Amino acid sequence: MLKKLVQVLRKVCQDPTQFPKYCMFGDGSEIPGEDLANVRKVLNSCQIVFDWQEGDVLIVDNYTMCHGRRHFDPATKRKILAFLIY
Repeated sequence: MLKKLVQVLRKVCQDPTQFPKYCMFGDGSEIPGEDLANVRKVLNSCQIVFDWQEGDVLIVDNYTMCHGRRHFDPATKRKILAFLIY
Protein backbone atom coordinates (compact mmCIF):
# COMPACT_ATOMS: atom_id res chain seq x y z
CA MET A 1 0.00 0.00 0.00
CA LEU A 2 2.75 2.46 0.97
CA LYS A 3 4.74 1.62 -2.16
CA LYS A 4 1.69 2.37 -4.32
CA LEU A 5 1.19 5.71 -2.56
CA VAL A 6 4.82 6.67 -3.14
CA GLN A 7 4.51 5.73 -6.82
CA VAL A 8 1.45 7.97 -7.18
CA LEU A 9 3.15 10.86 -5.35
CA ARG A 10 6.18 10.58 -7.62
CA LYS A 11 3.92 10.94 -10.65
CA VAL A 12 2.02 13.91 -9.21
CA CYS A 13 4.82 15.85 -7.50
CA GLN A 14 7.68 17.54 -9.36
CA ASP A 15 10.19 16.39 -6.72
CA PRO A 16 10.11 14.65 -3.30
CA THR A 17 10.21 17.97 -1.41
CA GLN A 18 6.58 18.46 -2.50
CA PHE A 19 5.50 15.23 -0.80
CA PRO A 20 3.11 15.73 2.13
CA LYS A 21 5.01 15.66 5.44
CA TYR A 22 8.41 15.80 3.68
CA CYS A 23 11.26 16.14 6.18
CA MET A 24 14.97 16.88 5.91
CA PHE A 25 17.88 17.76 8.15
CA GLY A 26 18.67 21.44 8.76
CA ASP A 27 21.48 21.27 6.21
CA GLY A 28 19.02 20.09 3.52
CA SER A 29 20.22 16.49 3.44
CA GLU A 30 17.66 13.71 3.37
CA ILE A 31 16.65 11.88 6.54
CA PRO A 32 16.70 8.10 6.03
CA GLY A 33 13.21 6.61 5.76
CA GLU A 34 13.90 4.17 8.61
CA ASP A 35 14.72 7.07 10.94
CA LEU A 36 11.53 8.92 9.96
CA ALA A 37 9.50 5.75 10.52
CA ASN A 38 10.94 5.48 14.05
CA VAL A 39 10.15 9.13 14.83
CA ARG A 40 6.58 8.75 13.55
CA LYS A 41 6.14 5.54 15.56
CA VAL A 42 7.18 7.33 18.77
CA LEU A 43 4.96 10.35 18.02
CA ASN A 44 1.97 8.10 17.34
CA SER A 45 2.54 6.18 20.57
CA CYS A 46 2.59 9.43 22.60
CA GLN A 47 -0.36 11.22 21.06
CA ILE A 48 -3.44 12.17 23.01
CA VAL A 49 -6.67 12.25 21.02
CA PHE A 50 -9.97 13.49 22.39
CA ASP A 51 -13.39 14.44 21.08
CA TRP A 52 -13.91 18.17 21.04
CA GLN A 53 -17.09 19.35 22.71
CA GLU A 54 -18.75 22.72 22.29
CA GLY A 55 -17.01 25.28 24.49
CA ASP A 56 -13.75 23.33 24.84
CA VAL A 57 -10.55 25.35 25.18
CA LEU A 58 -7.03 24.03 24.63
CA ILE A 59 -3.87 25.83 25.71
CA VAL A 60 -0.59 24.45 24.38
CA ASP A 61 2.94 25.38 25.42
CA ASN A 62 4.87 25.27 22.13
CA TYR A 63 8.17 24.93 23.97
CA THR A 64 7.22 21.66 25.65
CA MET A 65 4.69 20.02 23.35
CA CYS A 66 4.83 18.61 19.86
CA HIS A 67 1.36 19.31 18.52
CA GLY A 68 -0.47 18.92 15.28
CA ARG A 69 -3.87 18.37 13.80
CA ARG A 70 -5.57 15.28 12.55
CA HIS A 71 -8.03 15.34 9.67
CA PHE A 72 -11.54 16.48 10.45
CA ASP A 73 -14.96 16.32 8.84
CA PRO A 74 -15.54 19.60 6.95
CA ALA A 75 -19.25 19.30 7.78
CA THR A 76 -18.33 19.83 11.43
CA LYS A 77 -18.58 23.50 12.25
CA ARG A 78 -15.80 24.86 14.40
CA LYS A 79 -14.10 28.12 15.15
CA ILE A 80 -10.39 28.20 15.93
CA LEU A 81 -8.81 31.19 17.62
CA ALA A 82 -5.03 31.10 17.98
CA PHE A 83 -2.52 33.49 19.47
CA LEU A 84 1.00 33.51 20.86
CA ILE A 85 1.97 34.49 24.38
CA TYR A 86 5.60 35.42 25.04
